Amino acid sequence: MNIEDRLRQPLQSLSRFMLENLLEPIVQNQKNDKGFTDFFRNYIGDISRRDFLELKRRGKPFSPPIELLAEYHSGVISLLVTWWIYHLEEDVTAEQMDEYYYQMVNEKIMLE
Repeated sequence: MNIEDRLRQPLQSLSRFMLENLLEPIVQNQKNDKGFTDFFRNYIGDISRRDFLELKRRGKPFSPPIELLAEYHSGVISLLVTWWIYHLEEDVTAEQMDEYYYQMVNEKIMLE
């Protein structure tokens, strides 16, 4: 899975990763375990930091500091994943979750 896919379709990428590695049942069973959810959040944060650092290395300019971007991105993704796990019975797709992601990161959402 490449960086661009992870950043453009974060929930679909994470879903593919979980399904390919048979992690979905583990995540579902451990959703109430704070240690596991903290580990999962840290994992998402580590991936985000590596991705943003790699994009910077490739020459992509960023205005905010990389660490801030990575924390923001991983925080939003972690929040969405946590919500998604607790609402699996609603059959929300990864595509729908990515749509929610883009709606929520739209800076105009609160002003419209």
